[in-house]
Amino acid sequence: MRKKQFSGQIAIIFTLLAFFLVFISCTKCVLPGSDTFSKTLVFMSYNTQNIFDDIDNGTEYPEFDPSNGEWGTSLYNTRLINLSEVIRRSVSGGPDLIALQEIENKKVAEDLIDGYLKGMDYNYLIVTDLDYSAIQLGFISRLELENIKIHQIIQDGKIIGRPILEASITTDTNLIYVFNNHWKSKLGGAEETEPARIASSALLSRRINELQLADPMVEIVVLGDLNENWDEYRQNNGDYTTALIPFEDYVRTTGSILITENKNSFSELANPGIIHMFSPWCTYTESYGSYVYNDSWETIDHILLNSSMFNGKGYDYKSFSVVSDDFLLNTWDQPLSWRTETGLGYSDHLPILLKIEK
Repeated sequence: MRKKQFSGQIAIIFTLLAFFLVFISCTKCVLPGSDTFSKTLVFMSYNTQNIFDDIDNGTEYPEFDPSNGEWGTSLYNTRLINLSEVIRRSVSGGPDLIALQEIENKKVAEDLIDGYLKGMDYNYLIVTDLDYSAIQLGFISRLELENIKIHQIIQDGKIIGRPILEASITTDTNLIYVFNNHWKSKLGGAEETEPARIASSALLSRRINELQLADPMVEIVVLGDLNENWDEYRQNNGDYTTALIPFEDYVRTTGSILITENKNSFSELANPGIIHMFSPWCTYTESYGSYVYNDSWETIDHILLNSSMFNGKGYDYKSFSVVSDDFLLNTWDQPLSWRTETGLGYSDHLPILLKIEK
């Protein structure tokens, strides 16, 4: 009898101990109604330099066609390993949301997550699927992505240029809209191709204007390779209108986005129908950018923010950085581009990071 009583006391002690341990462990659990979002979120934008899978889809660039013999599974996996290394090493634990440009399709993103980013909780994935394009845009994210839209430029009933991928993130305090872009390159001449970039900026401007009219508190983050420096208009001495124009160089135009470094006085910049966005590049003091052309650094990869990212409500802008670790640079301290012939390299672009806090 004493033995049974003692056993019962032991059972009670273990039950209480187990309850205590569960209580202690759950002080870090996400409980119903609790704060489910980290105080700090990190977003990455990265042009990956043409990552194609190992399947002959018939739309590849010739050098990435598996049927040609040079490109195949081994090199494809090497590219995914290298991309995962960039993501893992860019920030502790990896970014919360990653905007990828120049991936072939959804399979590339799925293989990346399932094979090389396991355990990092990238549970949300969106990739465009456009038949007329060999390369696509994609988001991989720990944060649930909703309200997915693909915006396309249509002229004379035809789709032209690259799309803009839109998604929203509903946090515990506010709504954040994110846009992934890959605007027309300057191949064929900067001035000659500028109308295509202006068409993209006009499309993006219209959508941002719609969102801000519907909700003046909405937070907007524009990511991607815009193939245009933040001060492109200034660099060409105002000889022709550009998609991005520094606010100080304002000219009356249609479709361009005005870029400001003034984080605290967007209200002073009000021009009806003209979208103003903050660019961290305006005050960036490092000696490099995100891309090199003719041995000069350029700022063509962008993170642009609207005024709600500075109002002290929800998430606010904290910092911006270029991921320029030594392993991403060649002997000339320029991006270590991928080379299929050697099976080495990462991308001809460097990733950029945005940190926001609440």
